[in-house]
Amino acid sequence: MNNQPLLKTALKYGAIAGLGNFVFFLLIYFIGKNPLGNWSWAGIWISIVVLVLGTKYHRNNDLGGYMSYGRGLGIGMLIIGFNAFLFALLAWCFGTIIDASIPQMMIAEFMEGMEKARKFLGEDKYQTIMDAYEKNKDQFNMSRIALGDFEAKVIGGFIVCLITAGIFTRKRPIFEDPSSTPTINN
Repeated sequence: MNNQPLLKTALKYGAIAGLGNFVFFLLIYFIGKNPLGNWSWAGIWISIVVLVLGTKYHRNNDLGGYMSYGRGLGIGMLIIGFNAFLFALLAWCFGTIIDASIPQMMIAEFMEGMEKARKFLGEDKYQTIMDAYEKNKDQFNMSRIALGDFEAKVIGGFIVCLITAGIFTRKRPIFEDPSSTPTINN
């Protein structure tokens, strides 16, 4: 089995998505908002669009127009994995080298959210959450933030991959003459 087109396509589209997400991260940062907080969800469309384009490209160009569900899920998860890794690495570098205040931005956004949720949570639950935060706040650093973002992108991406693979699955007709179709690299 030749997986070279699979990896090449996944790396290409994963890099496009990772860089696109990082550019969006920078835009949010330069308008003065927390680039890894609530505003970052507005950029989810970047990963979805690139995932769809990459899956469709793989089916049509690497596989001769046909693709199994498993192969669609595989290419999608590789794209999402490369995307999430590249973005987490770039965000970590930015938050470690360029602006170390990103964890403080995250803490401020968390505190603001907790104050808003206080009346809905009730005093006991609010205090339990705040006690847990105080106990673990020294572990709140850029490495953990980048890892958490990586995990969120992979889990969310898996859900989108399940849908995308189903949409782009196309089975080869049973009685098709194999010599009349392009060579399939899967």
